[in-house]
Amino acid sequence: MTKYPAWQRRQFQKQWGNILAIFISIALIFAILNGLIKTFSLKKYLGESKWDSKSSFVMASGTNPAAVVVYQTEPKRIVIFKLGEDKYYFTGKQQNPLQKLSKAVNENNGQELTKILSLAFRADIKYYLFLKNNDSLNKENINQMFKNFASLGTPLVIVKGMNKSVKETNVTRKDLFKLWWQIKSLSINRVEIVDLSNLSQEIVTADKQKVIGVDEEAFNAKITPYLDNNALINSNYKLNLQNASGNSSVGLLAADFINTVGFHVNDSKYVDEVEDQTKIFVSGKKSYAARSLAKIFDCDIFSRQNEAGDEQITLIIGRDFAKRYYQ
Repeated sequence: MTKYPAWQRRQFQKQWGNILAIFISIALIFAILNGLIKTFSLKKYLGESKWDSKSSFVMASGTNPAAVVVYQTEPKRIVIFKLGEDKYYFTGKQQNPLQKLSKAVNENNGQELTKILSLAFRADIKYYLFLKNNDSLNKENINQMFKNFASLGTPLVIVKGMNKSVKETNVTRKDLFKLWWQIKSLSINRVEIVDLSNLSQEIVTADKQKVIGVDEEAFNAKITPYLDNNALINSNYKLNLQNASGNSSVGLLAADFINTVGFHVNDSKYVDEVEDQTKIFVSGKKSYAARSLAKIFDCDIFSRQNEAGDEQITLIIGRDFAKRYYQ
């Protein structure tokens, strides 16, 4: 029987102790997940994924000040656009077409915040986040928030729930996992902060009053480089846009949503026959390009033959999209 010296026995004991600790940690994680599965379905707990991990992840943040946070997958980087809450933003409402952004932030109204900012940036913004500890959005706090989220302990925090720090959000746990998986290897110097609070223009209201509002064209120019999706830019599809919503302004907004992510609209027209639902018709198989557009416009995809033989996508904008942004 081999007899090991005392120092070597201690080393073996330490190694086995480390292995045992790792094993116990893994067992605890599986125990937590097993308990969750028994209580309710894991799919329901994690939520449905709305992000495809290829396009940019865009989120409205009800912070101090309000901001739009973008994670771009290629190149990998994060940009935080700080906004001026004292400026007037278009709401899309006939009765109250202009309001300060602070109203939606103070009311923790995520749907209203994302709608107003989608109109301001002329880009699709669906996610929102309100934090309980609404610290100032300065560089130091931003760096700390990034480090906290990119840490190896974040998956356990997501599983247990983020109720201690998050007041309100529509980002599912599944998408948080996917976002963490990509961000965990990102360097802090890949986080950019852009102040848009001074990008403004004079707006004349219906009662002839002059107010300072946001410059939508300038906002769109700032965010577009961070929303470019190479999978769409390199697509061979020809996109035809038909505005069947009954509102001529809606076609312009839809075209901006499409152009901002790098997809070119080949033909755009207004049609008199109104459609209730937005839909996509695609020749051939349902490609990533079609699925990506369907996520932007929350619509179904249908296949149909194309007599010309080339690859085409026809996007028909219905009243459902118009009601989402204009009331």
